[in-house]
Amino acid sequence: MPRTAAPSAEAAVFIRPANADDAPSLEGFLAESTHLYPGILDWFRAKVAPALDSARRAVLVATRADAVVGAFIGKPGRRAKICTLRLADRFRCRGLGKALVHEGVRHLAQSATRDVHVTVSEAAEKTCQAFFEGLGFRHIATERERYVRGVDEYVYSCPAVELKQHLNQLVFPQIRKQLFGATFVPGVVRKPQALLISLRPNFAKMIMEGKKIVEFRRKFSERHQNASAVFYVTHPVRRFLFSAVISKVQRASVERLWIDHAKDGGIQRDEFRDYFRGVSTGFALRLDRVKLLPNSPSLAWAKSKVHAFRPPQSFMVMDGESPLLDSLGISRGDDREP
Repeated sequence: MPRTAAPSAEAAVFIRPANADDAPSLEGFLAESTHLYPGILDWFRAKVAPALDSARRAVLVATRADAVVGAFIGKPGRRAKICTLRLADRFRCRGLGKALVHEGVRHLAQSATRDVHVTVSEAAEKTCQAFFEGLGFRHIATERERYVRGVDEYVYSCPAVELKQHLNQLVFPQIRKQLFGATFVPGVVRKPQALLISLRPNFAKMIMEGKKIVEFRRKFSERHQNASAVFYVTHPVRRFLFSAVISKVQRASVERLWIDHAKDGGIQRDEFRDYFRGVSTGFALRLDRVKLLPNSPSLAWAKSKVHAFRPPQSFMVMDGESPLLDSLGISRGDDREP
C-alpha cells in the first residue's frame, strides 16, 4: 500500500489546555462571534478568563504558529455544557471541530457527569446540526430569542457515556498525542462518512417499491447532497433495510415543497401539514440508487457491533471509521463536517 507523505510541521495545529496568558488572544478570537452572541465578551471576561488556571472551566485552544485558530470552552458538572466551539474559517471542514470536541470532552466530562448539552444559534444551526447529531447529540428544546431578538437557540443533549463512546469510535489519524496536548494535522485523508436515517415502516415500504422517491424532513442540510445513506426502519421492524444516494436536497417553504414534490412524496396533504406544523421551511430529499441490504441487519446486530448504539430520531452522520458502517459495507459518499 503506498504511503501518504507526512504533512509538514508548519501545517500542524497544537491543541492544549488554555492558561491565563491566553486570555487576550482568546478574547480577540471570540470577538468574531459577537454577531451571534452579543454578550460573549462580557461573559468571557467575567466567567471564563478568571477560571483559566482552575478546574471551573474546561478551556482548550488550537494554535498554529502561535495564532489561535480554534477554541473549546466547557463547563463541568452533572449536566456539563459545551459553551463555545469556534474555528477559524480556513480550518472548517478539515476535522479540527471533531478533534477539539474529542479532546475537550476528556477534560469536561467527570465521573459525576450525566449528560453534555450545547446550544446552537439558529443563524449557525444549518451547518452545526449534522455535526453534533453525528456525535450522538439530539435536539431536545428550542429557546426563543435567548441571545438575539428574532433568533432562536437550539438545545442539543447527549448522555455523557454515549458521547464518549461515539468519540472513542472515531479514529483520528490527524491527532498525535504530545506531553502537554495533541498535535492536529489537517488534510489527512479519512474514510468518508455516510448518513443513518430513521424511517417509518409505511414510508420504507413505498420507497422499496419505487412509489416514493422523495423524503421530507423538517431539519436537514444541503451539505448532504450526493451523500450515501443507510435507512433504519423503526418499530415494529427495527431493521436496516436499504441504502440510497441522496441525489438532491431542496430547502424551501413548506408550500413550495408540496407543490414540487406532492406526487413523489408518498404522503397525504393532511399528514404533510401535520408533520411540518410550526415551521415555515423544510427539506425534500430525492433518493436514487435504492439498494436492499443483504440479510436486513437487525437493531440487535447493530448493538453487537457498536456498544450502546441507539438509532437517531431523525438522522445522524456515521463516521467513515465506524465499525457499524464497515459492517454494513455501504458505498460511502463524500461528506464533511463544519
